[in-house]
Amino acid sequence: MKKEHKSEAEKIRQKAEEQFKKRPAKANPDLSEASTSRLIHELEVHQIELEMQSEELITAKEKAELSEEKFTQLYDFAPFGYLTLTKEGEINQLNFSAANLLEKDRSQLIKRRFLPFMAENIRPVFIQFLENVFQTKLKQSCELMLLTQSNTPKYVLLEGKISEGNEECLITLIDITERKQAEEKLAIHNSILSGIIEGTQDLIFSLNKNYCYTSFNKNHAAVMKAIYGVDIEIGQNILDYMLVEEDRQIAKNNIDRTLAGESLINEAFSGDALHSRLYFEVKHNPIINTDGKIIGVAIKSEEITKRKQAEDKLKKSKSELEEYFENDISANYVVSIEGEIFSCNSTFLNMFGFKEKAHTKKIDITELYKKPDDRQELIRRIKTKGRVENYEVEFITRKGKTINAILNAIGIFNDSGELVQTRGYIVDITDRKKAEEELLKAKAKAEESDNLKTAFLANMSHEIRTPMNAILGFSQLLLSDTLKADEKKIFANYIQTNGENLVKIIDDIIDISKIQLKQLQVKMTDFDLHLMIKELEIYYTKILEQNSKNLIELKTEIPNKINDVFFIHSDALRLKQILNNLISNATKYTKKGQIVFGYKLVENEIHFFVKDTGVGIEAKNQTIIFDRFIQFSDEYIAREKGTGLGLPISKDLVALLAGELKVKSKKGKGSIFYFALPYVEIHPKIQNKNITRKKITDYNLSGNRILIVDDEESNFVLTKRILHDTKVKMDWANNGTKAVKMAENKKYSLIIMDIKMPIMDGIEATRRIKAHDKNIPIIIQTAFALDETKQQCIQAGCNDFVQKPISIEDFLTLVTKFILKNEELD
Repeated sequence: MKKEHKSEAEKIRQKAEEQFKKRPAKANPDLSEASTSRLIHELEVHQIELEMQSEELITAKEKAELSEEKFTQLYDFAPFGYLTLTKEGEINQLNFSAANLLEKDRSQLIKRRFLPFMAENIRPVFIQFLENVFQTKLKQSCELMLLTQSNTPKYVLLEGKISEGNEECLITLIDITERKQAEEKLAIHNSILSGIIEGTQDLIFSLNKNYCYTSFNKNHAAVMKAIYGVDIEIGQNILDYMLVEEDRQIAKNNIDRTLAGESLINEAFSGDALHSRLYFEVKHNPIINTDGKIIGVAIKSEEITKRKQAEDKLKKSKSELEEYFENDISANYVVSIEGEIFSCNSTFLNMFGFKEKAHTKKIDITELYKKPDDRQELIRRIKTKGRVENYEVEFITRKGKTINAILNAIGIFNDSGELVQTRGYIVDITDRKKAEEELLKAKAKAEESDNLKTAFLANMSHEIRTPMNAILGFSQLLLSDTLKADEKKIFANYIQTNGENLVKIIDDIIDISKIQLKQLQVKMTDFDLHLMIKELEIYYTKILEQNSKNLIELKTEIPNKINDVFFIHSDALRLKQILNNLISNATKYTKKGQIVFGYKLVENEIHFFVKDTGVGIEAKNQTIIFDRFIQFSDEYIAREKGTGLGLPISKDLVALLAGELKVKSKKGKGSIFYFALPYVEIHPKIQNKNITRKKITDYNLSGNRILIVDDEESNFVLTKRILHDTKVKMDWANNGTKAVKMAENKKYSLIIMDIKMPIMDGIEATRRIKAHDKNIPIIIQTAFALDETKQQCIQAGCNDFVQKPISIEDFLTLVTKFILKNEELD
């Protein structure tokens, strides 16, 4: 380096001399020798100074180059990522650490946008961060998750500030992935710890040095609520919640000791006379921070109330055991091998009829065995196995009463292994033996009942299949082209009659099920009783004619003083069902004579009756005819059709109406069924009973369109034929989904909706249609008869119900009512 320095100096000197020669010559002053020496000296010194300065400049340059090299190394290989971004987010410069974080070569990243290196949901955060840096010109920071080629998420902390020229954003990238993972692990740890604390049965809480809550689990909160009736809160002083001064002082003392550095385990109790008193095993431990200072108390409390109660009982165990021996419900005893009774309790005395213990000394215990050999067998078993368990024997009391008993005993042997005593207890099982006998009888009765139910189901199958056979058979015959008009009419009547019989059977099954489940309810209204009786008279007169029972006279009896119109308050439907069942039975079991039904008034009661001159009922059967699943051996009764449910249902219905159904009968002479119901006089307005029935042609619904929703095409065809003469237009949807679409795209005056359909049922379809158009009337047409189903339909928004099988007149009336009502609204 020195050599290079001199060469450079010489060049400078040469250039300086050349320039010096070009300058005009100056007059040289006369210098003395001394002045000349001094000047030479100054020049030499100055030359040395220049040389030194030159060396310093060279050294400074070398240091600057070295410094720049170090800075570059520090920048490129810094532990943090550095990069500069434009306002548009393009990368101008970055170091290796930043490139490593982005998992790309540095050369590939220059002029690339930084935004694609993060997830879509994170990008708005970065965009806002960059805007803030350039707008505020203040240092900004944010946390981001980077997307990498390795698909391993990297979390970074961005710190950015504006460059001096306000053209770039200088960003520091700090990898915080490990911190984030640690935070997640800490969160999981805290969650697990919280789960353990909340999942334990113990009471756990912590307090600061001022006795205030810093944490507590739900069990501690629940116990504080149960004992003191308070809802504890973080930051509240635990001593403020304690109502009993003694409890408060004990708690404070334990907390103070723990804050002083002790770890305590003690027992405590909480509560007072007004609250539950609970006992706890309490563990106090000081909470120490990283500086080694105590900052609070951690307390774990386990309820030991049951244990304390057990310990209290254990303290009295000796006297209790003695008392137990004396008052045990078992007959405890100690007896010698020879049969001498050494000791026994009061139960033993009472069981065998001794007045006092002294009297037992006078007998051999073998005398109490009904079979003395049983004691010899007992001794033999004890000698063999050392004990006997559940040995069943019979004893004889001092009064001669036989006792069935279970005996358990152990042997007491001497040092030689000889049996010298037996200790045991006797349990009287006489009542249990009787109960077992009763159970066997009950089992036999249950088996009989099960057989009756089996027979009932077989009969029910027969009763259902019989009308179904007629319906299906005559329906097939109606398809024949060779049938005459009168034959078709006869066959149609058969189908109608058997269909009604089938509905009656189904109704009986539903009613008996509702009765068994206690779901059958009565609906009390005011109605004309005379009109009901007249309808029954007309109906059963026709039934007797159809069945060719011309030898039977049907009569009604009502009080002469009563007007033509007589209103009562009861359930008209159920009362008519009862009378129907009783009159129907009378027509079945009467060959000739009379059937008389009606009522009479007795004080505040109406006494109903149905009398017949039929086959009658034997006295032994009159108490069981109202039971379900009962069959009689009477051949005539067995030959008659029916489910056998009419009388049981009627009896339960009468009970629901606050009465009791009874029977008087004599075999071969006839029967009378009767019951009384409460009566309160009613004076309603007289209504016109001369109501003429409309014909189908009277219903004119032209100009209207209805939607019929049913998955069965036969039901649609039936409904379409019923409504044919009304001139109404009809569309058909075979599932709920189609119905919803059609209702949205076309205006209907009415929708008739079935419930049970594929894809979407009628209830859901009704709910959706009503959501689209709440004014469109919807009638649910269903075979379901349960109230719960009707309630679901109401909640879905239906306007009314038609129960299958339908009554044509009722159906037409209902359809007309809703269409006309909807026209008025329009």
